[in-house]
Amino acid sequence: MALKRPDRSACHKGHRQRMRKRIEHDPALSGFAEHEVLEVMLYCCYRRENTNDIAHALIDHFGSIAGVMLATEEELKGCGILGERVAKRFSVICAGVSEYILECLEDAEKAARIEPPQPIVFDEGTAVTPKES
Repeated sequence: MALKRPDRSACHKGHRQRMRKRIEHDPALSGFAEHEVLEVMLYCCYRRENTNDIAHALIDHFGSIAGVMLATEEELKGCGILGERVAKRFSVICAGVSEYILECLEDAEKAARIEPPQPIVFDEGTAVTPKES
């Protein structure tokens, strides 16, 4: 089955590197749009592919980042945007994030102890350490 994604690779040349610089200055992703947060999450599933187009397509299909994250593995596979392996991997990531959020909501003391974001290690092995404000 061919995946339903537009090819706009030429207009996104250097995009991931620009995103890394933004993450360096905003590791909590607080200034990111929902498609950009999803795009960064997809970096765990795609080593080099343009995740911007994929994030937009997923949000268009599921309605929001919450809709994407709540989608089952079968729904992710069936949407025609993600391949089978990526759908499986991404659904596991979303399940882990959801479990963590639920645990923090149930335990206000634990949520209050959440540490600031730690350095982020990217596929190429380079680490980005959050800048001091």
